[in-house]
Amino acid sequence: MVRKLLVVVAAVSMSGCLASGVQLTKDRATFDLGCPKDQIDVVMLSGLTERGTGSVFGAQGCGKKATYVRHEAAGVTLNSPIQEKE
Repeated sequence: MVRKLLVVVAAVSMSGCLASGVQLTKDRATFDLGCPKDQIDVVMLSGLTERGTGSVFGAQGCGKKATYVRHEAAGVTLNSPIQEKE
């Protein structure tokens, strides 16, 4: 039982590392911007790779925009106020 639990915890912990920063940003921005996923556009603004810690992504959709930073353990986190798109 303990072994199964450890396998599940390890798999969940690694899932954020395997997903691309663009996909993680789109998932997070769906909630933050209050916008359907298919209406959100994400671009990588800086960093070496989509999976690299510290990479920065911009998301925009439904008249709003925000930036996100990729973190190894946390996936992506909001890195700016949510702004109205001009």
